[in-house]
Amino acid sequence: MEDETMASRKRVPLLLLALTLLLFGAACTGSEDSGAGGDGGGNADMPEAVEERPAAGGGDEVSDGDDGGAGYGTQGDSATSLPNIGPAVIKTAKLKIEVEDGSFQESVQDAIAVAERHGGFVLESVVGGKDLGTGSVVLRIPAEQFEAALGELKDIAVDGGIESERISGQDVSQEYVDLNSRLRNFEAQEEVLLGLMERAATVSDSIRVQRELTNVQLEIEQLRGRLNFLKDQTQFSTITLGMNEAGVAKPKPAGTIDKAWDQAKEAFGAVVSAVIISTGFIVPIALLALIALIAVKLLRPVIAKAR
Repeated sequence: MEDETMASRKRVPLLLLALTLLLFGAACTGSEDSGAGGDGGGNADMPEAVEERPAAGGGDEVSDGDDGGAGYGTQGDSATSLPNIGPAVIKTAKLKIEVEDGSFQESVQDAIAVAERHGGFVLESVVGGKDLGTGSVVLRIPAEQFEAALGELKDIAVDGGIESERISGQDVSQEYVDLNSRLRNFEAQEEVLLGLMERAATVSDSIRVQRELTNVQLEIEQLRGRLNFLKDQTQFSTITLGMNEAGVAKPKPAGTIDKAWDQAKEAFGAVVSAVIISTGFIVPIALLALIALIAVKLLRPVIAKAR
């Protein structure tokens, strides 16, 4: 019986050594496997909205390099490694329009109706008030409805009054593949660790395996969270619509003198606050020092007479 126990104890360190080599190999090859592993988990977790869209959908507007479209240089490589998957693109647009005088609130409701009509929703609304007549709404629109919704939002402008427009896209196809490859590797490590946990012969072995298992499970949760975020961002585009009533003066940015004056007031307030806080510390200490000095002067003659 003791021989079997000793043999099992000897096998556990060997298993732990093999696990360490597996973890090291997975860490070294994670980035290399990302390019070749896209035909597995990448297909299963890609957003449906992106898979259904052809590769050229909306390309004229989204692929504008000056508007911040990141990663478009690698889109061809992604298409080579993932021939059956369309590009996973995060689409965003910022649009500023001028609406008819007195129709600001109505225009806001029109913009919300456009989002709802295309299966989207309002993420944020900032309204300056009826008197000011300016504000903005942030809309989340399904990616396949991005261009159609953007066109209807432009129609809200009075006499084609589009003040500014910026459309950008970020291709995250390669990141999707890489994250799925890393997730599969960590899930394999988790399975091995769970097996070692069941076969651990001593408490110290269980603690070591549990520590490694906790780290692996944390990595898995982080990877799944990132994948869920990318899935949300690619399935729903973001459109920020700013509106301003015709004839209403736009808020002017603060001038240099105004900014300098504001900074001076903030600095003065910070100095006053520092003085008040310092006084709260210094006054009690000074009082204690004064009391100690008086006590020493009073007790010095008594001590001298006692000697």
